Amino acid sequence: MAKDTEKYKQFEIEWITLPSIPWGDSGVEFHYKGERGILIGFIEGYQWHHKNSGFCKISTLAVDSTEWGKFKPESNEILKELKDCIYQVLRQHRFLGFLKGNIFAWPNP
Repeated sequence: MAKDTEKYKQFEIEWITLPSIPWGDSGVEFHYKGERGILIGFIEGYQWHHKNSGFCKISTLAVDSTEWGKFKPESNEILKELKDCIYQVLRQHRFLGFLKGNIFAWPNP
């Protein structure tokens, strides 16, 4: 598990890279290839949404994860798009539906 921190606008982001992202926690899921595609990212909780600022814990799927399956050769590019989508969600608070290309956001209560 790798961790990195970043300041983005009014948010402090902790990026966590995982070989597998657990399903079912409260927050925003990001799937590749539709609403039940590969789970590639997750924003934990909704404090960032209610305050429009603050700390965000974000998990992303590791580039070398076996969960990528046939999309593993494209994983670096997909993760770049995911980061753009996460920034978009933080700015616009829109987190349901397709955001960019094949990346789909799904809120988990």
